[in-house]
Amino acid sequence: MVRHREIPKQPQCPALDAADEETLTRLCFGQTAVEAADVIFVFGNNVQHDEQAKLTAALCQQHPQASLVLTGGAPNYSDSLGENNVAVSESDALHQSLMQVAELGNRQVFIERESRNTLENVAFAANYIRSIGPGKMVYLSQSFALGRSAMTIRAVLPEITVLGSMGMDRYVEGELLTSATWTESSKLREIVWGEFLRIVAYSARGDIDAGPHTPVIASLAAKYLH
Repeated sequence: MVRHREIPKQPQCPALDAADEETLTRLCFGQTAVEAADVIFVFGNNVQHDEQAKLTAALCQQHPQASLVLTGGAPNYSDSLGENNVAVSESDALHQSLMQVAELGNRQVFIERESRNTLENVAFAANYIRSIGPGKMVYLSQSFALGRSAMTIRAVLPEITVLGSMGMDRYVEGELLTSATWTESSKLREIVWGEFLRIVAYSARGDIDAGPHTPVIASLAAKYLH
């Protein structure tokens, strides 16, 4: 069954002042330095699997002893179906690309194939991660969703220590979306504003744990959403 998104991918973005643009950059693109980890967690993604595979391979090189967790089922949003409207498991698509660029050897690899969103990515892999024991994690997600990804891990797996992250920049209709470029066009601004709306909505219902970012989120929401 094809579903429709709770929040549009590209909602209209209000006029933001420079200070609020900087705040949104820190909130949404919150990449952190990567340290030695026990688990490499890769969030599901339905675009740019070759690029995602290269970044995953880089993390594997940096963390040779870490277990690898690939997540993402077949996307079923109306704007996420693949060629000929055939949805392919995001984790399997990534695994296929990864095998072309990385030698996984004896590394433990867990492939989760049922999740349909960021929360489910973590929740459906949580039992496996807990079976490893209290550990240290690094994660890979789209760069504009790094902040929400960390908040999701914190909500579902509070016992896990998140040491760092790696972000994958993506192209949106030919324009590269990064922490440095998102303010330069209306379509990129809409993507990041949609990400902020997700942070607001998901935090309100407890799907994510915004932690120290809660006051900033509340301040921006009060300014632009009321």
